[in-house]
Order: sequence, then C-alpha cells, then structure tokens
Amino acid sequence: MVHIRRARRAKIATEVDQELPDLTEGERRRVREARLREQAAIEAEDFV
Repeated sequence: MVHIRRARRAKIATEVDQELPDLTEGERRRVREARLREQAAIEAEDFV
C-alpha cells in the first residue's frame, strides 16, 4: 500500500513540474498537496 501512495505522489509531482514549470518550489508544493487531497477525496468516495 505504501509503494502505491509513493508512486502516486511521484506521478503527481512529475505532472505538476511538467505542467507548471515556472512556479517557485513553495507554489509547486501547494499545487501538489492540493492535487493529492483531491485524489484522496476521490479514493475515499470510491471506498464508500
């Protein structure tokens, strides 16, 4: 389970870096965290 979360986190980080290359590191971190929260909410809905 942990390896799935790490892979998902890495995938989202790569996507953000490619889509928004001009962001500062702090901005990138905020976008990544927001997308991770969105993904977690989707997974929680699927689980229920």
